[in-house]
Amino acid sequence: MTETLRNEWGFEGLAITDQASFEVFAYEDLRAGLAAGTDLWLNTDTELWKLSSSDMNDTIVAAMQRAAKNIVFAISRSNAMNGLSSSSQIVQITPLWQVGLYILDVVLLLAALAGAVLATSAAVKGGKNKLGSILTGICAVLLLCGCIWYNLKWREACASSALDI
Repeated sequence: MTETLRNEWGFEGLAITDQASFEVFAYEDLRAGLAAGTDLWLNTDTELWKLSSSDMNDTIVAAMQRAAKNIVFAISRSNAMNGLSSSSQIVQITPLWQVGLYILDVVLLLAALAGAVLATSAAVKGGKNKLGSILTGICAVLLLCGCIWYNLKWREACASSALDI
């Protein structure tokens, strides 16, 4: 990989392997991959791919440093860094679609509250259709609970998302 990719073609970016998260991929030795020029493994199992302290010789450490340099080089030249400088400030904004969802949340919440209040007052007054009023109230409360649940889950997803920045 190093001879063709970097030396012959002049590639300066980062070289990533395919999925290597299961024991069936144990033949993909980390040391051999580093020596061949691999910079990053698509790995989700941290227990499977550990190097012992006896494996950490000068050659492996140098290969790890080269891999880290290639990763940082690729990120620094990517769109992730467009327009950023040492004086740049990252400002959190609320996108228009998110504002729309906030408004929808408020409208649904108000509709559910109004339905619950109207159904409760009709049931208390003892109108013609007491069962209908109670069912309407139950539906309004369920809608209210659904709005609250959705809102909490949605905010949780946004908080854990890197796209929320």
